Amino acid sequence: MSTRTNIKLTHGETVVVLYRHHDGYPAETGADLVTRLRLAGQSVNAFLQGLLDARYDKASYEDEARRIYEITSAVHGDIDWAYAIEFDGQHMAIGAGEVKRGAVEDPYAFAMAVATHNQTSLERFVANVVNPAIAEQNARLEELKAKNPGSHWQDYGPTQLLQVEGA
Repeated sequence: MSTRTNIKLTHGETVVVLYRHHDGYPAETGADLVTRLRLAGQSVNAFLQGLLDARYDKASYEDEARRIYEITSAVHGDIDWAYAIEFDGQHMAIGAGEVKRGAVEDPYAFAMAVATHNQTSLERFVANVVNPAIAEQNARLEELKAKNPGSHWQDYGPTQLLQVEGA
């Protein structure tokens, strides 16, 4: 099963919505967005191009590697996470919202509204969203290793926390 997500990029009056089919949770997509935002600096064009150039590893049955992020027309109705990123020319803000099905009439739009409302600096996003998600993922991995000795879980190591710049 996939953890799907949408990412809404806003720069002035321009809004671009992207879709990611796999690994939409903050420990993966949140960390990837942070890494790509840091590489792009304040350039929304460089950031968007980096997302559109990103590819999964090519599977043996594929002719070419699939894109990780795709431009889409609107927020999808099957996502699990939403991210909102806003560039204003001098500053950037990022936020995340988890879809809570059954809680509101349109949980997907609500998750995007939460992501937009929760926008914060990149470093606060790392400290308050991404790194806690990575720590939780690592704890779950250790739990699986302990409960399943000799299983494939033993092949996986912990994910490194992202550096909080300026700390």
